[in-house]
Amino acid sequence: ALDTRIYNGHTTTTDALQSGVPVVTVTGNHFASRVSTSLLNTFNLNELACKNLAEYKEKVKKICLDEKYKESLVCKLSSGLAFNDFYDNKKFINELEKILIQIS
Repeated sequence: ALDTRIYNGHTTTTDALQSGVPVVTVTGNHFASRVSTSLLNTFNLNELACKNLAEYKEKVKKICLDEKYKESLVCKLSSGLAFNDFYDNKKFINELEKILIQIS
């Protein structure tokens, strides 16, 4: 899936990743343009978060032309390992508590 540049997909990026569809994005400078990058990092697909439009274009071409590369991305998503962390509320709470204790 191709992400929009200025205002990233939020739910749409999550839905695509949950459906096993890799998402390519450009990391922006403000919250709304960094959401997909954050999600990709969570799903261990940070290689799909591009720094600029030229890199974005090259990444999309690589996925379209390199069947093995595309399969490796889909395989990462289908393994389900990243989903376990993404939905692990207890882990999230424990990590948040540690951070809050550190800053207090």
